[in-house]
Amino acid sequence: MFRNARRLDLLLPGLSGPLPRGTDAPAVRAPATETLLARARVSAFDGTDLEQTLCALFGVATGDSGDLPSAPLCHLAQTGVADGAFRMHADPVFLRPDQDRLLLFDSRHLALDAGEAAEFSALFNRHFAKSSWRLEAPEPGHWYLRLPRAPALTTQPLHRVIGRNIDRFLPEGEEARKWRGILNEVQMLFHQADVNRRREQAGRAPVNSLWFWGGGHLPSVPPSRYAALFADQPLARGLAIAAGVPGYPTGDATAWLDATAGDGLILLDHFWWPILDADAPGWARQLERLEPFMVRCRRELHRRSLGTLNLYPCDGRNLQLTPRSLHRFWIRRRSVAAWLRP
Repeated sequence: MFRNARRLDLLLPGLSGPLPRGTDAPAVRAPATETLLARARVSAFDGTDLEQTLCALFGVATGDSGDLPSAPLCHLAQTGVADGAFRMHADPVFLRPDQDRLLLFDSRHLALDAGEAAEFSALFNRHFAKSSWRLEAPEPGHWYLRLPRAPALTTQPLHRVIGRNIDRFLPEGEEARKWRGILNEVQMLFHQADVNRRREQAGRAPVNSLWFWGGGHLPSVPPSRYAALFADQPLARGLAIAAGVPGYPTGDATAWLDATAGDGLILLDHFWWPILDADAPGWARQLERLEPFMVRCRRELHRRSLGTLNLYPCDGRNLQLTPRSLHRFWIRRRSVAAWLRP
């Protein structure tokens, strides 16, 4: 009956948490969002975080090391370069001592500018010139390490480490010991950097380490069913470019609802950063921001101009709705906060 109606895949990373144990769930109501969540049919999906969910939707598998090739895809989105080089994320971070551990904070807390990023990359490239490694900084907060070969290494995505002790997340694999040594070497190199001295004199946190993760060669991405993607996140945009899917900013997402043809993928990462920062009030504010869009989705399902709505909280589940789903009146709504996982 809905064979010719459009399909929307809506990614909402962080919608279901997790918030730290002991954190009070935000007291906020969102009737349209609550209705859609309650009446959806839930099934398992191969993706327990944003990177895994995006790659699964585009048919991209992990590389030989077990890492998803996030770095070359993000680099493609930010530079347009589609070469055969092996790249890893080399994100600038601040490691803050806390008793006997080191807590990691990402570039959002550093406010780097392009000149500072260029100084750090030039310092790194001089130091490691004999290794033929090259640190690239196409954007102040997003850096990449280009290597002549793929290391035997398994890494952890940056988002899993933010605000946490790095010891549990250090690289593993045959070359793990070597790369842990490289991390120490980078920390000593940056500790002496003039640019860090200036930052600290100005009362700003230093860039005192890099976080290596998500390495790979640019993968072959199969043709996609999507007619359009709306996202600001570099991995999503890189996947769209590699698949030949037109990409647009998240702010234009309502344009897809106004269109009349073609399947779409929309990434709304409203909840992502509040969850990473354990910011429950921030999560609640983003729910209020999302609600008008969900009102519109419910309306399009009711009109049957939308045949299938797939909600992906990026937690290993797919919540699927069709126009018939709205008639499941016997299912009571729950607050969205009830969906939060500890």
